[in-house]
Amino acid sequence: MPDDLDSIACPSASLCLAVGNESIDTSDRTGLHTVDSTKLPGGGPYLTDLTLTGDVLTWNHAGTLRSVTLAH
Repeated sequence: MPDDLDSIACPSASLCLAVGNESIDTSDRTGLHTVDSTKLPGGGPYLTDLTLTGDVLTWNHAGTLRSVTLAH
């Protein structure tokens, strides 16, 4: 299991929506990792449906299912 699973708050909702910056960051025994990010123009969200099952994190990136196995 990861030690921590974080989302990083945007300083301003209008700022984040204007540039479409999103990221999924994880922290496990090997350190901090950005496992996905996007800087698409428009209103997003692009990274959705995050699910943690055991040590596997899955999510949807603009319509494409992605996953990563986190270190114990």
